[in-house]
Amino acid sequence: MELSESLDGNQKTVITGIGIICPIGDSIEKVYENIEAKRNIIGSKVAVIENFNPKDYLKKDAKLVRFMSKETQFATIAASKAIEDTKTFPYSEYEIAIYAGTGTTGIEFTDIEKMLNTSVDENGLFDIKKFGSEALYALNPLISFQILPNMPVCVASIYSKIKGNNQVFNPWEGNAAHALLEAYYDLQMEKEKCVIVGGSDYKTNSGAFITLSQYGLMNNQENDLIGKPFNPDSKGFIPGEGSAYLVLENLSKENKDHAYAQIIAIETVSDRESSLNYSMNSDLLADLILKTLEVSELTIKDIELIFSSADGNYMSDKIEEEALKKVFCENLPLVLTPKEFTGNIFSASPYINIALGAYMLKNNLKNITNILITGFGIGSEKFCSIIGKIENE
Repeated sequence: MELSESLDGNQKTVITGIGIICPIGDSIEKVYENIEAKRNIIGSKVAVIENFNPKDYLKKDAKLVRFMSKETQFATIAASKAIEDTKTFPYSEYEIAIYAGTGTTGIEFTDIEKMLNTSVDENGLFDIKKFGSEALYALNPLISFQILPNMPVCVASIYSKIKGNNQVFNPWEGNAAHALLEAYYDLQMEKEKCVIVGGSDYKTNSGAFITLSQYGLMNNQENDLIGKPFNPDSKGFIPGEGSAYLVLENLSKENKDHAYAQIIAIETVSDRESSLNYSMNSDLLADLILKTLEVSELTIKDIELIFSSADGNYMSDKIEEEALKKVFCENLPLVLTPKEFTGNIFSASPYINIALGAYMLKNNLKNITNILITGFGIGSEKFCSIIGKIENE
């Protein structure tokens, strides 16, 4: 049975808190203002958070920082910010769950340089015996805390005293969005009362560049950027770092006044052909959008804004444009591409887009009611979601 067939639709799942940190701001207000003003402050090759010191944010227990990778620092900051943003929070620590996406290991070569050098024999080749007998002892033991993919979620829950269920999804954008799908389902089925959901990633490190290069994303694509489908001023594909977390609850009289937006529909599809590269199928994506509209009981004319997952890679952006045009035809609404400002933060990107849409709905910006959000980024999993304004009843 599909998710949409198993829910009775009586619950309204809403976003009641937003926490964010990315290259263009450490609050949803700053991020929106910079995008609205078209302040594209990211570099030509990478999008980093300038002058970042985790201890400026994690003052409650700064000692934890030494156990954190950068992804973990970002996740802990964003999750705690989201909880602080909820205004009222009547749950015990055992009634709060955390579901989140993380990235692949974001380790710098400098962290393991001594280990690598110690593993080399006199001919400059890797020596498994030296690796086992000498090199591992040259590694800082704290690295083990930093390379495990579940650590961002674990440490974020420890820092914010969350003792409910936790689920980890990795890597890449669509997989991370499954955290949102699971959270929505569990709230609708009343398995959970409150779920902190989000993603964190750190793709501005040396190890990440190798992985992204294997996908063909870090090559010089200057010629491919001519005639970019969504943004003529695009700087191309730029990896970034950061995190975004949301607090999800079912609508109640206690949270109605400060809730940002309602999650109307979420649908996903697996595209195995794109698991090892950045290829996509526009028909498959169009079908996913149509399915999401069907579940939401909305039409294309009800969608007034689209947050695209386009990230400056010409071919994938062009395929997403084709999918959108197949669905909306001449009724294509305004399309915004936040990754042009934040960089591609992978597991955090869908949550940044949802957070931006929720912020706009809450503050009646651009007079919109329903927003469609795509998640067609790198990886085999693709998702589509619709969020809407909370109507007064």
